[in-house]
Amino acid sequence: MNKKGELTMKKTIEVVLAIIVIAGLVYLGAKLYSLSQGKNEMAIAESHLNQIMNKINSLDDGGEPEDYVLYSPRGWVLIAWPTDYQHVPEQRWIDYATFWMPKTRVIFLPYDKNDFPNYCRANEWEKCLCLCNTPSSNLLNGCNTQSICRELNFEEVEFNKGSIRENYQRPIVIHDLVENDQKLKFELNDNKLKVTAIKE
Repeated sequence: MNKKGELTMKKTIEVVLAIIVIAGLVYLGAKLYSLSQGKNEMAIAESHLNQIMNKINSLDDGGEPEDYVLYSPRGWVLIAWPTDYQHVPEQRWIDYATFWMPKTRVIFLPYDKNDFPNYCRANEWEKCLCLCNTPSSNLLNGCNTQSICRELNFEEVEFNKGSIRENYQRPIVIHDLVENDQKLKFELNDNKLKVTAIKE
């Protein structure tokens, strides 16, 4: 009986160790896959931004607009800096209390001309176009974390002005372009670059 108990205990330990080893291998595989996806997304983003810049640089002032279909990487956004896009700044909440329970109200503030991605600032660019991996509402943090940026040398850049909020620029979310069958349109008039998302 004692030998049988030892044999059962030994088998149990072997099974537990095997499960731990398999779980560790699955975790390691997931981490390696995640790392390779991140590098792959950066390469895809860089390729697309280079093609977009080629389209922009080929524009003739007052000439025909250029189109571009941007379909990946899906979790990224295209944005021109500086931007006045309204965002939720970190830790800028106004708390107020009702009789029964406290409530929180979110305050949206526009970025100003001093809010700029680190990469663009380090290169001393006045204007830049970035593809940023930014699932959060804070575009600047996303652009500072993982992005590809290129300098824009135009007197003015009008970037995806909204129909509801005409005065504010909006980032172009790649996932939305794909879902809404839209493409990018680039126009150049009097050294003013206009970028919009239009229906295909």
